[in-house]
Amino acid sequence: MAYIDLPCDSASVWSKLLDLYKDVAACCDESSLCSTLEQIARTAGGGDESAIGGLRAFFKSSEDAPRFFGTTLPFIAETASQLKVELDKEIKRIPFCSAVHRTVSLSRRLVATLLANALLCAFPHEKKGSFSFVQFYKGLSHVEADRRSSQAAKFKCILHYFDRVREIGLAGLNGYIMIRRHKAKSLQMKDWLSNADPLCHVEVLSRGSIEDAGSMALQADFAARHLGGGVLRTGRVQEEIRFCINPELLVSVLLVKPMDSNEAVSIQGTERFSRYSGYGRTLKYAGDYQDSNQCDKWGAPLTKIVAMDALNLGRASAKDQYSEEKIGRELTKSYAAFHSPVPDLSPELPLFAATLSKEIITEALTSHLNSTDRWASNFVSRPIEEATSLDAFADGIANDVIRLAQPESWANHFAGKILSSASDSLQAGYRAVATGNWGCGAFGGDPQLKSMIQWIATSASGRPAMLYYSFDDTRVAELKPLVDGISAARWNIKRLMKALLDYERAQKKHPKTTLFDFLQSELQR
Repeated sequence: MAYIDLPCDSASVWSKLLDLYKDVAACCDESSLCSTLEQIARTAGGGDESAIGGLRAFFKSSEDAPRFFGTTLPFIAETASQLKVELDKEIKRIPFCSAVHRTVSLSRRLVATLLANALLCAFPHEKKGSFSFVQFYKGLSHVEADRRSSQAAKFKCILHYFDRVREIGLAGLNGYIMIRRHKAKSLQMKDWLSNADPLCHVEVLSRGSIEDAGSMALQADFAARHLGGGVLRTGRVQEEIRFCINPELLVSVLLVKPMDSNEAVSIQGTERFSRYSGYGRTLKYAGDYQDSNQCDKWGAPLTKIVAMDALNLGRASAKDQYSEEKIGRELTKSYAAFHSPVPDLSPELPLFAATLSKEIITEALTSHLNSTDRWASNFVSRPIEEATSLDAFADGIANDVIRLAQPESWANHFAGKILSSASDSLQAGYRAVATGNWGCGAFGGDPQLKSMIQWIATSASGRPAMLYYSFDDTRVAELKPLVDGISAARWNIKRLMKALLDYERAQKKHPKTTLFDFLQSELQR
């Protein structure tokens, strides 16, 4: 079994690092900090320490520099120094999450010490997949202004995590983070084409993001094969953003070996600490976020995120994605992500609880409840903060008690509405799947195809529903009416699967015909 190389493995190296951490705590400006971090990086194992100089650019333009050097940095240094103490409390050596050792569970306190050591460049950084922040800091002085800006936004999210942990104290960080590697069973195309299981309910959401879905949903991470993607470099899209607003996810960069084509990785127990706005080049840090998701009995959020890497098609092979081989690969990958041999929803978690975002509640109620009903009309016409409980609305009473009066009552009723076709799976304790346009940016995927593939995989996994976040992408603007039509026609998995395979042949004859157009024509037959 392979184990992680840690800064505290060598007694002599660790002793030097502890002394350097004291120097870090005493730093009062960016020059002294960069100089000390360069010494730490050299002690940790070499590489281009000069990249650390990017920190100078960040702090010269930061209004928060005095607070950082006065409070945040000393806490980070103290947290880093506790690595061996926390390690000795629970595990002597940390194994890689690999095909040999598929599940790794670490306390959130230990994770915080690992992140602090990474932030101080105490991990070797000369190879790809390194857990060092050396290359991250280089991005803070990137030649492109928008890269510098988005990198600064990521850094602010991570620093805010340490500010929040400082407020509660390391000892107050409760619970465990569980990282699990999932391998799909071997499924051939004939298995998909003979699967008569019904297709699950689908909810299409044009507003909000996957992280808004709450603990009732298995939340998709559109991952790279190496978890984290470019988060420790200058990456700034879905996976990298998620790893910065939930910084505890960063530990998976250290622990998880690259995924194979039939594997996915789930991470449960991380907390969201930051808000953000924008995406990619417009990414901005938007302040503190209070995670309201339910926690398990140890104190860790029940949030479960599943990482799955899509095919990187590129322009040259984008049309190949409609082939049986490519569709089969994406089905296997998404099935590995969504399938669970046992129920994965804690019986302690109330149905949908009160963790739904304002956007989800407003949009779904508008779509699914009769707007002529007095309480429904009132609900969607007022700000969510001023709304009342479902029972109060039913009685025609407009009392401003939503945050205190029976939140589970209306949340449970709401869940029953949008997941009405999924009662058996909900009773069995399976989460819905929250996903979206997986692999449809730089990887060249067609969101119309990916939505159908994920619908099939979600259904085959026995999940009650797929919550699909379209991000207002016009390419999937007709997803909801198409889903409604397919559901009304009572198509099952094998019928939709056959249609996807037929599309490749049809597309060769009529290259301008989109998949959705083709499926609509199939419904008319």
